[in-house]
Amino acid sequence: MRRQERAEGDFALGRGELLAVLDTLPALIGYWDAAGRNRLANQAYEAFFGVAPEQMLGQHISEVLGPEFYEPAREQIEAALRGEAQLFDRALAAMDGSQWHLQVSYVPDLVDGEVRGFLVLAIDITERRQAELAATAAESRFRTLFESAPIGTYLVDRELRVVDANAVGATLLGRRRSDLIGRAVLDITHPDDRDDCREQYARLWSGEAETCRLEKRYLHADGHEIWTQVDMTLLREADGSASYALGQVQDISDRRQLQQELEYLADHDDLTGVLNRRGLQRELVRHTAEVRRYGAAGALLVLDLDNFKVVNDTLGHKAGDELIAAVAADMAARLRSSDVLARLGGDEFAVIVPRGSADDALAVGRSLVEVVRARPSWGGDGGSPLTLSVGVAAFDGMASAEEMLDRADSAMYDAKAAGRDAVACWSDPTSD
Repeated sequence: MRRQERAEGDFALGRGELLAVLDTLPALIGYWDAAGRNRLANQAYEAFFGVAPEQMLGQHISEVLGPEFYEPAREQIEAALRGEAQLFDRALAAMDGSQWHLQVSYVPDLVDGEVRGFLVLAIDITERRQAELAATAAESRFRTLFESAPIGTYLVDRELRVVDANAVGATLLGRRRSDLIGRAVLDITHPDDRDDCREQYARLWSGEAETCRLEKRYLHADGHEIWTQVDMTLLREADGSASYALGQVQDISDRRQLQQELEYLADHDDLTGVLNRRGLQRELVRHTAEVRRYGAAGALLVLDLDNFKVVNDTLGHKAGDELIAAVAADMAARLRSSDVLARLGGDEFAVIVPRGSADDALAVGRSLVEVVRARPSWGGDGGSPLTLSVGVAAFDGMASAEEMLDRADSAMYDAKAAGRDAVACWSDPTSD
């Protein structure tokens, strides 16, 4: 009993000073005795409940809180008066109509095992709660958009591992969602596209770019390739840091196939299936650049069927086209896989022999002359045999693609002038 009296005396002596301190704190602080009556309250109570601290003294907590606030807190109050500490959140409306969210602590005042009352500490966490609710709402919106996106959507970490994937993304790759999570992106990327993928993602994570777009092939679960367009965007936190990137993946296999078909048609002769003049020009430019860098190698051949106009005039253009297609197939079968055959137009062809000497290229030319000569006569048993004139120009690392074509074409006319059914090699008329 003396201890209790001493404690109460100390409390009474320090009351004024204590209230001065408590009034400066941004929290509701009060003390309620074992009968539930107020013994102490700071100024914050008046701001919230509209009751001055001195008016609250002696009032029961139910009178101060009112039925609206007291009933929801009754269970925690009774527990505190049994000596059980309480911590809970509560949303309340202040007297001025503003909405508060409080984190409330009831701390029992125990002396020699007896509950003398309890201390109330209510901290305004409205802003924090609103921020949490906003974050939860934002996350919910993100999740809804993520799940319902009509294209494959993936969340990827800095190690390029899949953190999450939506149903469309899993279906696109023929895999279950659980099989994708934790999987390295590069593991399901076509080997030929992995270096470009690494490079683009490195630019993204280094901060060099906020987004990146690339076309790459993924590997479907059954092994086939899927051409996709991938758009990656960093997901930044409020402080600017980023731990994840959002990837949106569209299947562009049909578009790529159409693009490849158009590119093929643009570069290939529709009658013979070999390269056309445009395709040859591209290969010729590439090879001339290569020999300039690494040294002269290989040769260009220009080939022309002898007296082919007579075939068209005698048998008609349909028969002429069939003969052109057959000759092209015969020559393609005789050439090596590294050689490049093209139809320049009409009955004229060209071959890039990328490796070897001029003598090697002459041997290729003679071989093609023999292939054409061995064909059946174009007019039947009593018709004329088909022959070929070939001009050869060796790459010297100096001539342009157009100059190479002119040289090989000039040599081809030399072969015709020499009697056709022959091979001639270009020589520089300015040299000794």
